Amino acid sequence: MQARGCSCRLPGRRVSSLLMNTLAIQQMSWEEKLRAMEELWESLSGEGARLESPAWHGEALRETEQRHEAGQEQPIDWAIAKQELRERRK
Repeated sequence: MQARGCSCRLPGRRVSSLLMNTLAIQQMSWEEKLRAMEELWESLSGEGARLESPAWHGEALRETEQRHEAGQEQPIDWAIAKQELRERRK
């Protein structure tokens, strides 16, 4: 993988970072892409407190819970749900 170093200025400090553009990502092997995704996920998941769900998520969960309690919605296996979602996209 080829990437260029980037020196960016933020107010009051200088930040050095690795610039990864679309071209660099396209040139990565499958294994390099997976490794990069794992490293990004690990970094992001360590900042869970920064993640805030949008208000509509809470409303959607409440609506689903109400439908479930009313017998209008039943849970399904995650593998089946993924397959149904894939079929909808076709």
